[in-house]
Amino acid sequence: MTIADLLQAIDLEAVEAILAGVAGVTVAAAIEWLKAQLKLTGILTLLMTAVVSCVATAGYLVVVSGFAWLAFAMYATLVFLCSVFGYETIKKILAAIRS
Repeated sequence: MTIADLLQAIDLEAVEAILAGVAGVTVAAAIEWLKAQLKLTGILTLLMTAVVSCVATAGYLVVVSGFAWLAFAMYATLVFLCSVFGYETIKKILAAIRS
């Protein structure tokens, strides 16, 4: 499987579902709350964002489609990038790559 195949296999609805979170707590809200409570800045904020992205992705995969390492790596990376750069930015980049 090539990188191009992986990019075609990305389900943006899954990314949106992961970002939407559980019980009304979005990934962004969890990140902001933890950042404020732990008083994180700089690289520590990015590390915490990566951890939250991984936890949210793992939870989604276990419940919805079954855990697979490749899917976990792909979606956790996308959720992290969306959390840092914004969903619309990443969506535009993926659309440009796919075409």
